[in-house]
Amino acid sequence: MTREELIQRILKIMRTKGAHAIRMSRLHREANISSKLIKAHFSSKEEVFEACMTWVLDIHKDFASTVQNDLSLNPFQKLIRIYKHGLVEVMNYHPSFFFYLKKKQSSTYKLIDDYTKHIFNELYLALLEESRNKGFLISGINLKVFCKTQLSQSQIILEKMYAEYYEYTDQVVKIQLLSLRSILKKEFMDQFDEELMIK
Repeated sequence: MTREELIQRILKIMRTKGAHAIRMSRLHREANISSKLIKAHFSSKEEVFEACMTWVLDIHKDFASTVQNDLSLNPFQKLIRIYKHGLVEVMNYHPSFFFYLKKKQSSTYKLIDDYTKHIFNELYLALLEESRNKGFLISGINLKVFCKTQLSQSQIILEKMYAEYYEYTDQVVKIQLLSLRSILKKEFMDQFDEELMIK
């Protein structure tokens, strides 16, 4: 089993059982593999968390890059797809996961927090500004404030992933995305609704 395959298996445990299930003494049982294999790739629980979350962030970076380079999409479509991809990933985790990271794995949580801030304050802002310049957005919206508001809402989800969120992940994702619809010009709303339905 490669390191990447092991990371994917551990991520499945993180998503379904939460961070508390990740202990070096029992991870091999949770993952149904030998402890020797785990120790060959990871020396500590901290290393496990960092490797797994780095892998997840890299996947999102690659996805975002692919979407940004897709010439068939307008900037607002790009924003929706990148935003949705990140939201769906976050909602895949057990409700206690990010709360645990913040309290017990601060260095790994910082990786996520720094990347999230970059996404909202730089990437999303740039795509929104491009969308405005191309006539997709209504006038009078302070895009920097809008992005900071979206960032704050995402941090609430990360830090307070209530059990009821976990039961209605699709609805939470849609609610977050609908805030983007509110700044679109009316003639582009149907296009947004179509994007919302794309898996």
